[in-house]
Amino acid sequence: LPEKITRMQQEGKSHTAISFAVIKGIFFPTTSSEEELQASPQKQTKLKVFAAGLPRSGTGSLAVALEELGYNPCHGPCSLELAPVLAEHYAGLSTNVDIIRAQEEKGYDAQGLDQLGWKLFKEAAAKTDVKVILTEHPRGGKAWAESWSSFVPDHIYYFSQRPFRFMDSMVQTMKLNREALMYLNGTDDPKDPSFSFPATELSASYERHNGEVKKIVPAERLLVFNPTQGWDPICHFLEVKKCPVIDFPHMTDRHMMMSISKAAMIMTWVWPLVPVVCFALGMSILRCGFYSQKKTKVS
Repeated sequence: LPEKITRMQQEGKSHTAISFAVIKGIFFPTTSSEEELQASPQKQTKLKVFAAGLPRSGTGSLAVALEELGYNPCHGPCSLELAPVLAEHYAGLSTNVDIIRAQEEKGYDAQGLDQLGWKLFKEAAAKTDVKVILTEHPRGGKAWAESWSSFVPDHIYYFSQRPFRFMDSMVQTMKLNREALMYLNGTDDPKDPSFSFPATELSASYERHNGEVKKIVPAERLLVFNPTQGWDPICHFLEVKKCPVIDFPHMTDRHMMMSISKAAMIMTWVWPLVPVVCFALGMSILRCGFYSQKKTKVS
């Protein structure tokens, strides 16, 4: 699903098309064939790069950039794959280190990136061979708070409702997201007024998080970066000899994400109609069959 979303953005697909592709991908995930899995198996790896920035600080663009450089990033809907370890974690049976290890076992050598950057940066910093990238919003904390509050609370609220909460993968991911709300402002309620757009008070949480990352991660293993700086800082930091000549990616723009929130909202409204329509259709088929048999007997 993350790769499909990226591809659709690069192809210039409409926000509406991308939104419904996301919803479809959640309910009807495509699975690779056995032949495809054998041809390109996911090999266990070690964490190499960790993105410690908060969501809406350029993490989506960084994920695509890292993929271009040959890394395998876990970003966005990738968190749905982590449902088993998250379920154990919220049951008190696994640690943050186990979440990192679970991603390594799935072949992800670039982690953090949005969903888990705020949660796992201390554990990543403790690994002396891991390089950490702290993405910052180009226009500072208030602009970040405005971007974040424009859709993230709605995302968390609607994806926590039926029919999404019928899926354990979504339940566990929303637990993670609600924990993120607690991290930012001490409440896990996405409808709390402090999260309402433009949520300027959250800029203090943004500065607090970034300050803590800079304090904990050794300077020689930390790159403070914003996407407007382009490829050069990342290539230098990661010791990439041949830096890409294409434009630095710009992904997951705010309006697209707001469109996904609206699509999720619509799903929470219309899903009760599905069993009603199925029941009505079933009754119509039975009724037609009954009258057909009755007519045959009369004849």
